[in-house]
Amino acid sequence: MSVLIYCGSATATVKMGSQTFTLKNGQCKKAAGNFYLSFGDVVTQQVKKAPDSFLVIATASKDGTYSGTTVMATRSTHGWLADSAKLTLTHGTKAGTVTGTLESTQTNAKVALHLTFSC
Repeated sequence: MSVLIYCGSATATVKMGSQTFTLKNGQCKKAAGNFYLSFGDVVTQQVKKAPDSFLVIATASKDGTYSGTTVMATRSTHGWLADSAKLTLTHGTKAGTVTGTLESTQTNAKVALHLTFSC
């Protein structure tokens, strides 16, 4: 099994439904016209208890607002996915927000997402 560990200076405040939590030590990266915001550990195959992670992927390379942003999250072994979130990048792509609706990968539950971050 392989594990991807994301670390860096990024921080985020995440509101998922009624829960609010803070993420630290994340990574912001721009590559090949894409913007990535990553926190936590990601395993490359299915496991019983996946570690917490939060990933944002968008076709974006400069300040602005981008629809169609993908968000993948695992929190307390529960998976969440959004494929049409909105990313707004500011401060030279060093800060921004992500809004949308996350859908559970295990049930039909949906929760509102609002994330603010800085790199």
